[in-house]
Amino acid sequence: FTTSARYTFAPIKATKEIVDFHKEQIYKSFDYSFGATYLFTENFSVYSKYTTLFRLPFVDEKTSLTYFYGYHYADFNEDLNPEKGFNAEIGTNFKLNNSLSTKANFFYMGMKDEIAYSSITWKNENLVKTKRIGVTLSVNYNPVDFLKLKSSVSYIHAVFAEGENINKQIPLNAKLLTYSEVEFILPFDFSIIVDYKFTSSQFQGND
Repeated sequence: FTTSARYTFAPIKATKEIVDFHKEQIYKSFDYSFGATYLFTENFSVYSKYTTLFRLPFVDEKTSLTYFYGYHYADFNEDLNPEKGFNAEIGTNFKLNNSLSTKANFFYMGMKDEIAYSSITWKNENLVKTKRIGVTLSVNYNPVDFLKLKSSVSYIHAVFAEGENINKQIPLNAKLLTYSEVEFILPFDFSIIVDYKFTSSQFQGND
């Protein structure tokens, strides 16, 4: 069994003396996680975990301090909230032998106030509730001592959970991700890695 907890207290300040701009906002959050793993055998196990999520707005998402055509401008996005949500996950680890192992997991992620840039208002805004349902499968194979093969594939269904775009795909989120890697192990702890990553099509922001 595993568990953890974290308390976040974060003041964000922005100052621009030349335009007498002084702003401050404080964010607070209590987050936690817990999980369990059951070992059927030394080489086969299943696990489950639940984690709350929290992300502060980045400084460039929150503030805009610019110089344009001889004038200084400053803006503080007071309406921008931190991202909050949760992730629930179950998975399994299976090691067939010393050279072959696999991992698989299924997850459900719910988010509130996800941050995205709007080209209409020219600033970052909070989205309505979103959700992601996904599955990932990965395989590691070491046929010989000098060669390692890794491969993974993920399918993620990312959609709006409420509002006028409910059940429509979230922009900038691809449904399919794949990754493959070949590592050649050389003497003196050197190695050569060749990898390939594929990301399926996705909508642009505000689409």
